Amino acid sequence: MKGTLFRRSLIACFSLMLVFVTAAPSALGCVLCLESPRDDSSYTAITSIPIRNSLELDDDVLPPDTDFVYHIEPAAATANVLGNPVSAGVAAAVSVSGATNFGPSSERNDAVISVDAAAFTAPGIYRYEVTEENGGYEGIRYDDNIYFLDLYVRHIDQNDSSKGLLVYTTAVSKIDLIHGTEKETTIAGGTAEAETNAVPFSNSMLDDPDKVKDDDFSVHPLKIEREIHNKFGLKKRTARFSVTIYGSETETAESYHLIVTRAGDGDGIAEATSVITSGQAAEFELAPGETARVTGLSKSDSYVLTEEGQAGYAAVLSENGKTVAESGVGDDVTIEGTMGAAEKTYLFAETQEHATAREILSSYGPPLLIAAVIAAVVVSFLRWRKKLRAG
Repeated sequence: MKGTLFRRSLIACFSLMLVFVTAAPSALGCVLCLESPRDDSSYTAITSIPIRNSLELDDDVLPPDTDFVYHIEPAAATANVLGNPVSAGVAAAVSVSGATNFGPSSERNDAVISVDAAAFTAPGIYRYEVTEENGGYEGIRYDDNIYFLDLYVRHIDQNDSSKGLLVYTTAVSKIDLIHGTEKETTIAGGTAEAETNAVPFSNSMLDDPDKVKDDDFSVHPLKIEREIHNKFGLKKRTARFSVTIYGSETETAESYHLIVTRAGDGDGIAEATSVITSGQAAEFELAPGETARVTGLSKSDSYVLTEEGQAGYAAVLSENGKTVAESGVGDDVTIEGTMGAAEKTYLFAETQEHATAREILSSYGPPLLIAAVIAAVVVSFLRWRKKLRAG
């Protein structure tokens, strides 16, 4: 009985050794057994990996004309999310070219990581850190995540190592802080079936206190309103304004939206939108009750805002409800300032101190003319009736 058990054990051990010897070359030839069984000819070498960036903006804000730049360098050896050993990347095997720019004149998203498989000397998984440079553009919250890019390297021909190596798939992951503990999360890839995966970056430039807690990473609108206090009940005419925005040191070529909102037909409103560039004055008109706004100003952006003086009118200018300037009758009123950490609203409240002849004619001329015509008709009728009775 004991002899039978010994023979069976010996046979089982021999069988296991045979399986291991048979499988070992295949296991060593793949990258930690992560690739699925398929013919060598079905592998396509990866020579470049795109970097994709997104920028979250409010609907009425123009994207900034600035480059988003990226860096790649070898990461420390570790284990990936599947528990497989990962080697530090080979610096000579990768490089970054291109950049991302969302500005009106560019709108490009063409950054690429180039891969040179010839720089690797052995199969394996090689890890890199990919980061976005903080360009210091005021108002932008840059993506400060470190993204791990794993390159999976294998022999071109499993049966002939002299033919060299290729990168056949990639994986992208990042470290998140979850309940105080760092946790690596796979974003894309990591299997032999997954082809090239883009490295994603996400930025924002918003006027939203629920999403943005730091004034350095937010933008706000400059609002202009107009009202009139008319002592004479005359026609309410439009006033001319000019505004010049000066971008901060990082925004010298910045563009902004100037949006003028007017009363439309019926209950509707009409908005006229134009683009103004830093340092260039833009002119517009407002009737009483109409508004204008310049969007996308960061905290260090400055401005000069002027209302052209009107004969017979004096203006009181308030900033967020506080009087900051007054003009004499017929004089311009100007305010200069820096945007700061929140939106600003300037109200130009005008009072008509005296009426001009033109305004009197414009306001009272048509009804007086109508009254005169009616009076003439009535007089003519009465004369005609009088003659008729006398005859």
